[in-house]
Amino acid sequence: MNILVRSATLAKYSDVARGLGIDPVQMVCHAGLDRQCLLTPDLRVPEALVSEVFEESAQAAQCATLGLMVGASWRLSDFGVISLLLQHQPTLRHTLQELQRNRHLISDSVVIDLTEYPNVAVLQMALVTGRAHPGRQRMELAIGALLSLCRSQLGAHWLPRRVHFSHTAPASLLEHQKVFGNAIEFGAEFDGIVLAKEDLDRVNPASDANMAKYAQNFIDLQPRVQERNIAHDVRRSVHVLLPRGRSNIDQV
Repeated sequence: MNILVRSATLAKYSDVARGLGIDPVQMVCHAGLDRQCLLTPDLRVPEALVSEVFEESAQAAQCATLGLMVGASWRLSDFGVISLLLQHQPTLRHTLQELQRNRHLISDSVVIDLTEYPNVAVLQMALVTGRAHPGRQRMELAIGALLSLCRSQLGAHWLPRRVHFSHTAPASLLEHQKVFGNAIEFGAEFDGIVLAKEDLDRVNPASDANMAKYAQNFIDLQPRVQERNIAHDVRRSVHVLLPRGRSNIDQV
């Protein structure tokens, strides 16, 4: 299974790497990627090579928060062709639905699952990679990007109720607290964000139904990278359900 992701991840990585004293061109070429992926965000590149770039860069810079720094710099426009559609959704719930429906335009890897409880909602993040664990850098980047998506609807200073990471805590939590606030749990059973349930349906004052329709018409003209594949959907479902002990055949 060749898992591909948009090269926007590496385009954002470039500035962070230079700030840490790393040559991003050298790192992507060493991983076997074309340097053009640093400049062209809509290329489709192998997820495994992107992960290699991030993990080796973090080691070279002795910076455990490289992925977090890239995720913190993520903006709504970095979601590519679907950005305008997401921007003009009436609520965060609608935004998440559109993100899920158009995920083929972003990544073969990312899965976001929404579970609602009486007072809170959980946005669980899973990365389908073929590896036992996607790696600290890629996961922290993904959660940072998810936070930026929530803030595009809920305000630039919005903070989640809690942020969960399945990997272990770094030596210092200062960078994580700058991005996510103080309510962070490491070594958790899942990776994701917990928010107030009411946040899902808070009205987005910037939404414009006509602009959303225009954006959808434009998206419909985009070629599909690949047709829906039941095997890929099963893998994604298992990644989300397994941490909850709900991965038997009927549930998947």
